Amino acid sequence: MYTIELRIDSTGYDDYLEKKFKYGYKLKRALVNYFNMQENRRVNSDKYKELAGRMQELNTQQDIIKDTKDKGKKKLLKKTYKELSEEVKKGWIELNDSYGLGNGKFVDYKKLGEASVMYERYASEGIINWSSFESMAQATKQGYLKRRKQPDSDNTLKVPRYVDFNTLWYRKCNNNITSDGLRFGKRGNYIIFPYIFKGTDEIRFTYALERQKIAWYGVKRTLDRHNKWLYSVLIVFSEAPYGMPESPIKQGKVVVSVDIDKLAIKTLDVDTEQEVFFDISNDFGYSEKLSYYDRKLEESRRQSNPDNYNVDGTIKEGKRTWVRSKNYNTLLARKRTLWHKIKQSRKDRFHDIAKAIVLNCDEIIVIKDDFKALQKRKDYNPEEMKWTDTRKQRGAEIMFNAPYEFIEFLKQKASYVGVSYSEITRKTMIE
Repeated sequence: MYTIELRIDSTGYDDYLEKKFKYGYKLKRALVNYFNMQENRRVNSDKYKELAGRMQELNTQQDIIKDTKDKGKKKLLKKTYKELSEEVKKGWIELNDSYGLGNGKFVDYKKLGEASVMYERYASEGIINWSSFESMAQATKQGYLKRRKQPDSDNTLKVPRYVDFNTLWYRKCNNNITSDGLRFGKRGNYIIFPYIFKGTDEIRFTYALERQKIAWYGVKRTLDRHNKWLYSVLIVFSEAPYGMPESPIKQGKVVVSVDIDKLAIKTLDVDTEQEVFFDISNDFGYSEKLSYYDRKLEESRRQSNPDNYNVDGTIKEGKRTWVRSKNYNTLLARKRTLWHKIKQSRKDRFHDIAKAIVLNCDEIIVIKDDFKALQKRKDYNPEEMKWTDTRKQRGAEIMFNAPYEFIEFLKQKASYVGVSYSEITRKTMIE
């Protein structure tokens, strides 16, 4: 699958689209509150406390097994431990299911509290589509499950800001994506949002629309530098994009690795032992521009909120009210626009590199670092280390260069041309 993004002309219908996003955001907020409420009920239940106590018993028993030297006794202890472990596991599954927090994508859409009631009302008014609600509910639940797997997490989801709620997804939508534009509304009373084609957009879109099936689509909004919403449609097609061959040009095995320190992508042809480096260190001046906006934003914030700072320049403790000046909002909008440019530039570069790799082999092995672990800020001694230490800066570098995004592009393009693809995490190799 792949996505084509097309700008749409919303002239005269900005309020119509704004209403969809406004009500979609209310639904999202209600869903987040529902899962947080259910999690709070779960951890405060008697069943949870009982299972937590039994988990401590399991840990104690595990320590006893380790210290036991007698083989016969150890075997019996392991058997007891296994039985107890399975019993506790079953208990956790039953507990989580009872609060609608079980693993998997399934969501009981009629039992989502206020969110279910709100959806019924919005659907009757023709504002929110069922597939949009379904997509939001599943994404919210998966976000909660991801938090629950994190060892140091309180399992609580954050309510997103309205400005960050930017996409509404739709399924069963082939009739809404036409050659003329994006179509909303009921038969006989359609609203058409014409596409705004740039570059090769029209060729790629026409090719896909005539030959491929649409899996789903989304309406996306982006704030420009003047704080005005611009709208586009994200169309997900089910096959390979225009311009990709059916098979690679060359055969052979290639090992791909991402070097975080050198900000480079390296490929090694196993047969010829030839190495090729793709330099990604050039950020085209974007990081310098980001630093500039960060400085200006901080200056503006301090000028507008002098009472929120101590004499030494540090922020005063406690809850504070922050005033945003017109200049601050303008700078923030420009920084946001710059981030959009960074993401698009990075995306284009990664697409080019991934395409160059997949067309020159029939097997790819990716050796990757544990990027999540590298992003974590580790403890360090400020007396022994400078602020530029790699352990402190690694997370920012990874966030800016998004190596995992490249790996996803590579995997996707490999599937288009039938190239064998596998991954090895560097941490696993060492062990």
